[in-house]
Amino acid sequence: MSQISLRTLVNEVVGYGVGAAVNRVLGIIVALIYPILLSKDEYGRLDVIFSVTSLLAVVFFIGLDTALARFYYEHENVAQRRRLVATVFAAVMVFTLAAVVILLAVSRPLALWLYQDPRYVLYLRLALVAMPCMMANGVQMVVLRLERRVHAFNLLMIGNLVAASLIGIAAILIFRLGAAGMLTGFIAGNLATAVAGMVLNRRETFALPDWARLRELLGIGLPLVVSGSALWLIGFVNRPILVHWVSADDIGLYAIASGAVGMMALLIGAFRNAWQPFAFSIIGREGSEKIYGRTLTLFTAVASTIAVAGTLFAREALLVINAYTHKNWSGASPCIGPLAMGTLFSSMYFVVQTGIYIACRTGVIAFTMCAAAALNLLLNLVLIPPYGIVGAAAATGLGHLAALLGLYALSQRILPIPYERMKLTATVLIAAAVVILAPHVHTGSLIRDLGLKALLLALYGAALLACRSITVRDLVKYWKTDTKGDNPASL
Repeated sequence: MSQISLRTLVNEVVGYGVGAAVNRVLGIIVALIYPILLSKDEYGRLDVIFSVTSLLAVVFFIGLDTALARFYYEHENVAQRRRLVATVFAAVMVFTLAAVVILLAVSRPLALWLYQDPRYVLYLRLALVAMPCMMANGVQMVVLRLERRVHAFNLLMIGNLVAASLIGIAAILIFRLGAAGMLTGFIAGNLATAVAGMVLNRRETFALPDWARLRELLGIGLPLVVSGSALWLIGFVNRPILVHWVSADDIGLYAIASGAVGMMALLIGAFRNAWQPFAFSIIGREGSEKIYGRTLTLFTAVASTIAVAGTLFAREALLVINAYTHKNWSGASPCIGPLAMGTLFSSMYFVVQTGIYIACRTGVIAFTMCAAAALNLLLNLVLIPPYGIVGAAAATGLGHLAALLGLYALSQRILPIPYERMKLTATVLIAAAVVILAPHVHTGSLIRDLGLKALLLALYGAALLACRSITVRDLVKYWKTDTKGDNPASL
């Protein structure tokens, strides 16, 4: 049995990273345009609606996206893989269309019950209309990831953003649709990339479904609906609570903070896109568990660096947005640190799940995430009334931390993986210390602030090297292959 190298993973992370970087540059441009075209309260309402679409996506996938990834590499036969994809695509689309029809029928009372604002009725209906396109596009993106078609994945991802943005901006400027124009662009962008994806994956999408496998797929997937919904609660349940406790402008500030952290998440997402196909493709191979353990340490070091850098320079980034939009968004700055740490914990959780997926015990993921969601809800109810959006951000970060600790403890009982606990703990504690310190670096001089923050970032990097969370030797090892090129060197 051949040994394993991370060269394939590194190549794919770089590929996804380039796509994410291009997508993020375009996203920043769009992020600077929409706040100009929309008022703070419109921007805040859109954030609330998009939080709903993220929950619906979790439910409508019924966990079949992850179940497909788990079993995809067990089949060497191309025809079997195609039938597996076709089964997932057909099941997801049938469920989505049926659910959308029902939800559209009750959309008005549902929107009024949730938000007590009639303006949300149109927004919710547009979001529901977008869901079939969004789900079709989502399945195609999963297939491209599993087949390691990185370039096609990046093109569809960037194409989705470009189409949605251009059409959304045009709808706002030409037809004066306001926030509804942005949702119109969202529908069009997902429709365009869904069609393009189905053309690219036509042999998989339109193969004959293997309905006999659906029960097995749902056995993995259905608990993930529960865990995914609980994850959504940790990230988004604060929106309806915030609606009752803070102004619409404050919700807009929280949306900006979430968007800023989302930029960090997209960079981290380059790893996440590559990790699951790689991790599942090496199940059972010599050295795979050691690869899982060491990779978590390296990934945590890189992800925490992104979170620290984003938090350190958040105030300065918001000053740029203020200058472009002629609106004051600086009030979002205190939320970015806790949200960035929450993103770090959530990303680590994604890697720790691997052992649970291998053991096919996804109910454990549902249990730990539900427990963390319950704690998060309690924290939101306690922290939002006195602290507003900062309390919501803190509750989100702590909720993700609780989920990570719970899953780590249980997963090690089910399938022990040699994670480097001391290095992981040191990395997270150092990152948390810098994040807590960052808001206090305020000398009154922009140049001095930038200099001090750059120094802090350098010291943070030195601390990571000191605790050996990441070393040059590791990176060289991961890249190394033998002279024949077909037997990668192990860790």
